[in-house]
Amino acid sequence: MRVSKIRLQNFKSFIDVSLNLSKEINLIVGPNNSGKSTLLKSVLWIQQGSQLLRADLRTFQNGGLVEIELEDANSYFDGRAGLSPIARAYLHSGGGLGAEIANSNSSELYGSINYPFGNTYPHAIPASEPKNLIYPYLSRRKVVSYGELVGSAQSNAVSGNFSNLYAKIDRLTNPDMPANEQYVKACIDIIGFRVTSANSENGKKAAYIIDNFEYIPLEAMGEGIANLLGLIVDLCIADNKLFLIEEPENDIHPKPLKKLLKLIAEKAENNQFIITTHSNIVVKHLGTWPESKLFQVTMKFEEKLPTSQVEEVINSPEARREILEDLGYDFFDFDMWSAWLFLEEATAEKIIKEYLIPWFTPDLKGKLRTFSAKSLSEVKTKFDAFDKLFVFLHLETAYKNLVWVVIERFLVS
Repeated sequence: MRVSKIRLQNFKSFIDVSLNLSKEINLIVGPNNSGKSTLLKSVLWIQQGSQLLRADLRTFQNGGLVEIELEDANSYFDGRAGLSPIARAYLHSGGGLGAEIANSNSSELYGSINYPFGNTYPHAIPASEPKNLIYPYLSRRKVVSYGELVGSAQSNAVSGNFSNLYAKIDRLTNPDMPANEQYVKACIDIIGFRVTSANSENGKKAAYIIDNFEYIPLEAMGEGIANLLGLIVDLCIADNKLFLIEEPENDIHPKPLKKLLKLIAEKAENNQFIITTHSNIVVKHLGTWPESKLFQVTMKFEEKLPTSQVEEVINSPEARREILEDLGYDFFDFDMWSAWLFLEEATAEKIIKEYLIPWFTPDLKGKLRTFSAKSLSEVKTKFDAFDKLFVFLHLETAYKNLVWVVIERFLVS
């Protein structure tokens, strides 16, 4: 099943917005507190374990709407859903919620039902594998301790946190599990070692095995390992599911993050992802996926109330570069210089680099890259090589209007 469209009216900071989603990868960027998490929550209510609250209704409004259009939903609604059912939740300031799931021809699958704020929708999709739709991976996924019970109730539970992570890892360490091979490969490729399970006083723990009697438990490792494993175990199992992921880059080194993103892209062939992020790495790696969409959330205050908008970013290098700059990134932040200055000979470069910049424009230090072509005859050749390299690496003229070439009496930009 896929979510094809989200519509929100008077839902938290959104007055009236709609998003047409990709069937595979959807990236959402924007400043903190702009409304990115709200978009994830607007979908999560259709599965057990998540509730809509009175606080979700926009301040001073009497009613709100959350509308989710679905595709290929028959397996979740006993074959009665047709092609495009719509799930609606109505928020009422005076008394709770009304919700319904209707078919594309307006016939009701589950008629309108009223229930209190803070309760789970009575017809919500189960939060247990394999009948779940959503794997939530939100910012509050960390736990104080991990459960050591490894029964089917624990391994199949979809809780939105890491409380049952040991059970999920233990299940995948069985070599007869179809997902075992992919799990082992992902551990070695992304983490660098295999995480399996070991007996403990209360059941089992996820661990790196040292020998027949000694192991290092997951709880003794860095938080980044748990963040990686939490996603890996679900990715290896998932088929025709929806992942709601909030800031996958948290606590993860860039190198394993890139490998994790590669796995996400591979699994997007038969799963859908809605991902919020502040990371240029996430945007650059997943935003180039053929079936990806990039959305930007902005927020401003209207009559002292936070008011958010969301727009799809057009698929062009210029627009995506602007997104990164809006997030506060400069080219210098991701291993690039802000600008380059090509000079004909080494003396001029030395004077500018070692004296003029430190003395008169210290803000350029570490941002402006100077380069000597050694001789006039080498300027054009080396500049052309430079240009081709960056067009190849970045699939765009990354330094358009940001490179200057100084030769004798001429300035060429």
